[in-house]
This record gives sequence, C-alpha cells and structure tokens, in this order.
Amino acid sequence: MNILPHLSAIRKRLFATPLDIVITLVIAYLLWRAIVPLVEWIFVDATFSGTTRNDCTSGGACWVFVRARFGQFMYGLYPPTERWRVELAGAILVIAVALLIGFVALPGAFLARALVERLPIHIHTAMLDAVVMIGGAAMMFDALRR
Repeated sequence: MNILPHLSAIRKRLFATPLDIVITLVIAYLLWRAIVPLVEWIFVDATFSGTTRNDCTSGGACWVFVRARFGQFMYGLYPPTERWRVELAGAILVIAVALLIGFVALPGAFLARALVERLPIHIHTAMLDAVVMIGGAAMMFDALRR
C-alpha cells in the first residue's frame, strides 16, 4: 500500500494556505493541551484498586468508585429486580438498529434495505410515528392499570 497519496491529500487539506497552516497548528496545540492531561487523569494518575472512595487519594480518576456505582450509572435508581426491563429494551434497540442498517454480508436478508429503497420518506415517518404512539399508549395503559 502506497501511503504517499494519502499524505499528499492530508497536506493539501490541512496546509494549503498560510491561514490553513495556522488553524491546523492551533487546533493541534489545543488538542494536545486537552488530550494529554485527560489521558494522565484517566490512566496514569487513576486509582484502580481499593474498596471505598476513601482509597482514591491520587487526584486521578477513581475507578473504585465507578466499579462500586456501576449499576447506578447504567440503570439510575431503577430497582435491581426490574433491571431486566432496561436490558431487554437495550437488546431490542440493538436488534432494531441492526435490522434498519442491514448487514453487508447478508444483502437480501433484511427488510429495511428494501423499504428504504422503495418507500418514500413520509411513509418512514408515519411508521416511526406509529411505533412511538403505540409505545406511548402501552405505557399510559400500563400506568392507568396500576
């Protein structure tokens, strides 16, 4: 693989004019000033072992606290016995996105590609609206039933 054409394209895009050179160097400097301290805080100065938040004395990220509160970060104050609902919703979302995007390896296996190619946009919008309204109605019905 010849890398020279890629370097040439990068040079043309980032260093074409004196103003482009200045902008590129300023942004590179700002990124350096932001990323290096962030990496140091996340990895170098971080505390990875311990049992309580009091073990975090280094000034870096406290991964002990993150490990202890991971369930709360992921589920909020949702009851632990009901977290399967959140996980099921996440799995359904992942499956739905996979079906909508379609896989390149299985080109005729997904209905989404055929729908996107053949149906106008207002039909897609109507289908999405129907899904949202049905989901909202189901939530309201469940709330009223309780």
